[in-house]
Amino acid sequence: MSRRLSITIRLAVLAIVIAGLWFFVRKMDWSKLGEALASASIWPLLVAILLNLVCQWGKAASWHVMLAPRFHVSTWRLFRYAIAAFAASALAPARAGEVLRVWVLQRRDGVPPADTAAVAVEEKLLDGITMLCLVAPVPWLLPDLPSWVGDSIVLCAGIAVVLFVGLNIAVGRVTGSTSVVGRFIAGMHILRSPRRLAIVFALLALVWIADLGQVMLVLYAVGIKLPIAAGLLVLFTLNLTIMVPSTPAQVGARPGVCPALPRAPGHSDHHRGPRARDAPGARPGPHDGTSGARATPLTIAHGLAHDEDLTKPCCARGTSPI
Repeated sequence: MSRRLSITIRLAVLAIVIAGLWFFVRKMDWSKLGEALASASIWPLLVAILLNLVCQWGKAASWHVMLAPRFHVSTWRLFRYAIAAFAASALAPARAGEVLRVWVLQRRDGVPPADTAAVAVEEKLLDGITMLCLVAPVPWLLPDLPSWVGDSIVLCAGIAVVLFVGLNIAVGRVTGSTSVVGRFIAGMHILRSPRRLAIVFALLALVWIADLGQVMLVLYAVGIKLPIAAGLLVLFTLNLTIMVPSTPAQVGARPGVCPALPRAPGHSDHHRGPRARDAPGARPGPHDGTSGARATPLTIAHGLAHDEDLTKPCCARGTSPI
């Protein structure tokens, strides 16, 4: 590829990213966001930032285990790649950070794209299984949940088990294959290594616990106090809605959560803090002045804390579908 063509492609990609950012942030209510951040407690947000770094380190350590023994890439280097991939996905649509990681690993560490893609897929699979184990008790901890939540957990668990078993069998049958598909499947060799698989599950469990800690701390920072079970529900529904790559930082990818969430038992007005009423995206609704909140993780938790009936469709409660 000539230098001129390379520069042209980079400029074109940069222009697309800038255009996408402008399109998705032009409708944000910056004044509301500023008010919420100005009134938020700082120390929980600082701790949440540290926990996010723990999450990225855990992901990097799991990639180190999954790439070995064929490829030896240090956890520190993978940690830097994880930060770069996270930033790229936050700025560009369709989780562009995943493509960036494939390119960087090939260019700097000699890892073929097929192997990197295989590790990315198996990480998502093992990550999902770990999350499902963590959120499995939610229907029992919050007994008034609609059947949709429990059914979703069971359905996702069934799909994960089928994929895990199927890929495990496939890995054992493609040994020595030189095709792209064969190398891709062979790259998931960790599925047949119980010891390394257990290490990855332990690392991903640490990641999810830290992720839950971030959710609880951010909610606490804006005056929303919820039990851990409700935090798990927010974590599950949020990740369920962002499974499919879409907009930069998943902006606008969360409206599907709105009609699924229940009325949280035992969480009435005394659970909310003074800052919760001013959550970004919230506007007066038919009761308690809050039920018109947008379907974002913050306002989902806001509704749970207010003992609102969130089983109604968003439009029926005056909520924007954006």
